[in-house]
Amino acid sequence: MLLDGLTIWIFPTGLRLASERVANLLKLASFDHLFLNLPRRMESLIRALSEGAPYEWFMKRVSDSMVIREPLISWEYRVQPILKAVRGIMNKRHRLGLWCYKSQRMEELSIRTAEKAARLILRSNLSGKVEVDEWMGMLTRFLEESGKSLKDEARYIAERFEGGIGVCLSDFYGRELGEFLIKEGLDARFTYAFKPYHFTPLEVLLREFRRWRLRGLPPLEERVEELVRCHSEFVRDYILTSESYDEAYFRWLRDRVTWLRVR
Repeated sequence: MLLDGLTIWIFPTGLRLASERVANLLKLASFDHLFLNLPRRMESLIRALSEGAPYEWFMKRVSDSMVIREPLISWEYRVQPILKAVRGIMNKRHRLGLWCYKSQRMEELSIRTAEKAARLILRSNLSGKVEVDEWMGMLTRFLEESGKSLKDEARYIAERFEGGIGVCLSDFYGRELGEFLIKEGLDARFTYAFKPYHFTPLEVLLREFRRWRLRGLPPLEERVEELVRCHSEFVRDYILTSESYDEAYFRWLRDRVTWLRVR
């Protein structure tokens, strides 16, 4: 049972299996407001979908409007379970407040960072060397700019949350988002909607890099290099040889994450 206030459901948004679990939770839970981690520019289309518009119509409009900045096939693969859970929801919950809160600034930042990381990983796999300074500069810029975007998203949510029970879907920046929401005066909390979950090397690097910055400590270059090499291996040996990210992730878990192995 959800409490009054806003609960942030944190989950690995890159995994379809996680989206399926969140979609099932949405069908079962009772709430007055729902904030989706989708671009604000999609809000009118999402509202039409929530009122029962055909899914195929919705996807065609998304494609025609070019509102998604990544390949549409991969985006749909990840979010389809949540989209289908949202379809027709307003016909059952007539007073539901439904919003898309992701800022364009955060979208563009995430895409630029992903493209930069992909280039660095390619160079690392080709040369066998890790450009540690490039990685640290990229991560520093990402954390600085993402903090501004999260603050903007928290303000957007706070202006629309009218009390009662609210659910906000988020990736692993949900904790930081929650901190900004509390500063905006909201009763916000978070929960992990997909457990257990083992972070990928790049996710570990981002978390550790943020911790170093918060504590005013210099990044450990050896640790940065170690995690980048692990992630480069994940990309080379698993993502590039799998049909989907889910397949790559769970193959990697089976092979590399020893505590999950059946003894």
